Amino acid sequence: MNLTKITHKQKKHFYPFIGFFLLTLAIFHRVLFFGETFYLGDILTQFYPVRFFIQKWLSLGVFPNWCPQIFNGFPLLASSNTGIFNPLERIIFASFPPLYAYNLNIAVHVFFGAVFTYALVKHLCKDEETAFLSAICFAFSGFFFIYLTYITLFSICYLPLAILLAYKCFTKVKLIYAGELALVLGVQLFAGGAQYTFYTLIAIFILAIFITVKHQAGAGKRWLPLSLFALAVVGFLLFAAVQILPSLELVYNSIRKSGVDREIWEKASFPLRHFVTILIPHYWGEMFRFGIYEGDWNYIDLNCYLGIVPLLLACIPLFIRKRPAISNFFYLLICLAFLFALGKFNPLYQYLYHLPVFKSFRYPGRILVLAILGLAVNAGFGYQALVNKTEPRRLKIALVVLTIFWLALCAAIFFHLRQSSELYTIRLNGWKRMNLFFVLGLIPLYWQVFFKMNRKLFFSWLLAIILIDNFLFGYPFNPTIPTETVTKQPAVWQKLESVNDKFRIFAPKALPFYAFQRAVVVNNNRLAELVRTNLELLQGNKIGRASCRERV
Repeated sequence: MNLTKITHKQKKHFYPFIGFFLLTLAIFHRVLFFGETFYLGDILTQFYPVRFFIQKWLSLGVFPNWCPQIFNGFPLLASSNTGIFNPLERIIFASFPPLYAYNLNIAVHVFFGAVFTYALVKHLCKDEETAFLSAICFAFSGFFFIYLTYITLFSICYLPLAILLAYKCFTKVKLIYAGELALVLGVQLFAGGAQYTFYTLIAIFILAIFITVKHQAGAGKRWLPLSLFALAVVGFLLFAAVQILPSLELVYNSIRKSGVDREIWEKASFPLRHFVTILIPHYWGEMFRFGIYEGDWNYIDLNCYLGIVPLLLACIPLFIRKRPAISNFFYLLICLAFLFALGKFNPLYQYLYHLPVFKSFRYPGRILVLAILGLAVNAGFGYQALVNKTEPRRLKIALVVLTIFWLALCAAIFFHLRQSSELYTIRLNGWKRMNLFFVLGLIPLYWQVFFKMNRKLFFSWLLAIILIDNFLFGYPFNPTIPTETVTKQPAVWQKLESVNDKFRIFAPKALPFYAFQRAVVVNNNRLAELVRTNLELLQGNKIGRASCRERV
């Protein structure tokens, strides 16, 4: 027995994880090593202050069920967004300074998102290269970059693991997997995303039906997948009851009792005209980078970009007759996700809105996370078909069809560019960018199908294009600032310490979406310095919680 070869083979299994680790460091190096922090979105106004407050009291041995410093008091335990029961988050916050812990928590979840996707695809196709490519397509996609500073990312990362355990549970018919699935669903809820946990349950339910119809559970066990799904859901409800019950009570005593307002639900629908953003993400502009946005709702919740090459690869299995059966499940997931995301643009909208639980969540476009995962997994199947040259004739037909589609799409978009005004330059640059990555993606595909490309070169080429594409799109969305600008006590605090006026906080009128800051008024004089919302949670209760007397 050659021990050297065995050792080397074992080492190769660690290469994908080393790759995920290095890519995570590349994305988060500023916040992990250079004393900076993310600041856009709701980090500094909601997510971080709440977690700082929770960890402060936990370190003192007090369970922070109630926070008196949010409005007239708020039950933290009742909100899954606080992550109070998330075991991974508790370990990280107990081990590092709060703000650093928050940024590290994001990095760790992105890493685990890649690892879980890798595990899912490797189990399905038994190929490490394919699994690595799919994991990159999902966890390092433009979609992930956009959600990087939102706590929903923590919940999204558990989606691939939940589907993996569900697949094992339904095909191998073992109760142990149902128990593990229940635990993962509970942790996903604790991570801070009830909406995405609900969407995960939908995906698993569809998988159970799919396997039942396909008889993959074995003879005489046709209905076991649905039975095991029900068992896993019961286990999840029992395990997560400590979070679910308080949340339901809060919902019952809030405006969410009757569901999200229909007008908001309709505004947040994914319109047909936004399908172009799958190829040109800035086609309707973007406020942060370009200062103009003419799309529907807001840019973040309608984002579904994962790159040009993953889309090309995900289309390949459609032309292959011998594609894995599970590939059809992910295509079904993609179609259903987009169908629901259409919201009011969907002919079935009237029925979807009134479905139980569905109308309890805002922004139906967020269900596109299921489509992103489905595309990433099928991109891996497409890569595997190309490497193995499965049905070469059909692969050639696939490339010709994709090329014709690209040329037709290219001409149609270019024609529409001539009708643009303020967005002309943005759209033209996006059009050029799309064509560049189409060409760079099609070259290795043609080379591999019509000739024979070195496998390592083929893999490296595709991987580089995917990373460059998504990095150029998503990295600028997450600027950083020095940590001390967030943690230092504002100068206005010293002035407030000597003032006993009860009414001192005024919320300025919100701009397009959120009032990220509060103007501080002392003795009817507005101070020049503004104080961030929920800064009381970080600096103490020195600016009061009284209702405002007037608008600022």
